Amino acid sequence: MKIYELLGLDESAEQSTVEQVYAQKKSELREKSFLPGQEGFAAAKEMDGLESAYKDYVDSFAIPDPSDEPSLDKVDGLIKKGLIEDAQKMLDQIGVRNGEWHYFQALIFYKREWLLKCRKNLVIAVGMDPENPKYRATLQKLDQQTMQNQFAGNGRPMGGNQYHNPRRNSMVDSCCAYCFAELCCNICAHC
Repeated sequence: MKIYELLGLDESAEQSTVEQVYAQKKSELREKSFLPGQEGFAAAKEMDGLESAYKDYVDSFAIPDPSDEPSLDKVDGLIKKGLIEDAQKMLDQIGVRNGEWHYFQALIFYKREWLLKCRKNLVIAVGMDPENPKYRATLQKLDQQTMQNQFAGNGRPMGGNQYHNPRRNSMVDSCCAYCFAELCCNICAHC
């Protein structure tokens, strides 16, 4: 560890010895940092390095706070508060990707109106835990909702497209549909 090198101590030195020598060295450097010119600048720079190394040393003894660790309960709370970006960041930090993880990923995608990705994650969640009624009910509700949207005449399969731009001209959609139909006809004619 860098602190031992900066203080001129062996790594087997006790914590109390490290703290005592650190306090002395810091006091000396603080006085020197007020000197004019290069000498003061060098002392201030050395004190910054010493403080950084001491912080790393102290942090090595710290016990991680479990409340800081990401959890699916915290992700749920962030989703309910509407903090979708924060929920996604925390969800990405969780290593175990079980059915519940995919369920929350589906909720985030739903809030973003990315319904295809939402459905995909719900299918994975149901596949991982087929007995979970919450996952199955949510998937059924999403499927019913998307079917209603298709028959409501909005022309958007699956209730929307993750790349959908509301400013897009319907003329562009019509041209794309025509070109796609033309392409399909050409492919079928040449088979």
